[in-house]
Amino acid sequence: MGRYGSEDFWLGLPACALAAATAVAERLPARLANMAFGFAPRRALRCTLSVGLAAQLPVDIGFHALAQAGAAGNARVFVASASDAMAA
Repeated sequence: MGRYGSEDFWLGLPACALAAATAVAERLPARLANMAFGFAPRRALRCTLSVGLAAQLPVDIGFHALAQAGAAGNARVFVASASDAMAA
C-alpha cells in the first residue's frame, strides 16, 4: 500500500485474481460509508471511497481507472480492461 498524490492511495494484491479483487473493491465503499470517524456523534466525519482496479497492467492504467471511478462520483468502482492498456 502506498500514497499517490494528495488523496490517492494504491494497494497491490499480487496473488489475487481480478474477480476476487473486484469483489473486495465493491465491498469497500459501503463498509467505509458505514463508519464514522471522530470523537462525538455530532462531529463524526463520514468518508467515501472510489476504487480504480487493474490487473497485470501498467500502474498508470490503475491510476486512470481510479480517475474514471472518481469522475463517476462518490463510492464508485471502475475496473480497467485490457483494451485500456492497449490504448495507453
